[in-house]
Amino acid sequence: MSNDIYSQLLITYCYHMYYPAEECFMINISYKYVLAVANYRNMRKAAASLCITQPALTKYINRLEEDLGVRLFNRSTTPITLTESGRRFIEAASTISNLEDALLNDIKKQELTLKGSFTCGLTPEFSAQVLPYILPTFKQRHPNVELHFIEEHNEKLIQLLKEEKIELAIVTSNYQDSEICTETFMEDPIILAVPYSHPLCKTINLTANSPLTPYYLESSKIRHENFIVCPTQLGIGAVAAAMFQRHKLFPNIVLEISRNETAVKIASAGVGMVFCPVKTPLRMQLIQPMAYFSLDNPLYIRKRCYCYLKKMPLSMQATYFIELLNQVIHTDSIFSIPSCQLMFCK
Repeated sequence: MSNDIYSQLLITYCYHMYYPAEECFMINISYKYVLAVANYRNMRKAAASLCITQPALTKYINRLEEDLGVRLFNRSTTPITLTESGRRFIEAASTISNLEDALLNDIKKQELTLKGSFTCGLTPEFSAQVLPYILPTFKQRHPNVELHFIEEHNEKLIQLLKEEKIELAIVTSNYQDSEICTETFMEDPIILAVPYSHPLCKTINLTANSPLTPYYLESSKIRHENFIVCPTQLGIGAVAAAMFQRHKLFPNIVLEISRNETAVKIASAGVGMVFCPVKTPLRMQLIQPMAYFSLDNPLYIRKRCYCYLKKMPLSMQATYFIELLNQVIHTDSIFSIPSCQLMFCK
């Protein structure tokens, strides 16, 4: 078997079989498992150097040998020795590992020397939630990039984007526009929060009810109820307006307020009903308990997207910001969307 074939086998198995897609940037770890065994000629010492257990390392090597259809090591000898196939595999692994190390070092060097500026627009509520978790890391990786942020409602952000006053807009609506590229990076289930003191709650067994287990509710039961809303320019305000129209509701708007978290807290005092993301009541201290419902089956999902102009490819600064945003959103538990199960009133 040629070295080229060995190299191809090595790349195929280490990329696609032994590590999930999101970990492919650390593929040299896979090679180093094999390289460590070749270096120490002892499974226990190799596993210790890799900070994994000996059974885990043995299982990995066995599976690799089985899938390749060759033996890399002769473990009947002490110390362990390489077979001819193992020697050729190690040569390819060493080359690829060294190339990846050089590539990663080059990327890190490029990140540190990246300069220029980047302007992003986002809603005030989302800004308060995510920027404290993104900015320190971004500034550490790209200390020479100048960042600018504009906080506005969705429609204004799209306007600023079209006027080329911002490069990236993070909004809570999936805009269909021939001039704009839109990518969804986060989804929020939307629920209806109702004060326990409301007469509706006294007719329902709420034992299993929670933000994570909202009850399905027929819209006819709340057709003319009191509601607290946000302006329609805001994401959750637009969601509420769409709900009213789709379910033929004729709400009595008792209060319009700019922050949804404030609206939820006021609603918990018994002032009215309010639509909100499922995470909002989970992270808040409410004045009084609330019941949670959905007018949709399945739950209505609000999409959070980033938008940019098709005629203006994203700069490296914006690309790195999006990569970090996705990394934080999908790895930090504070942003994880809890599993929400729709139930039915008892």
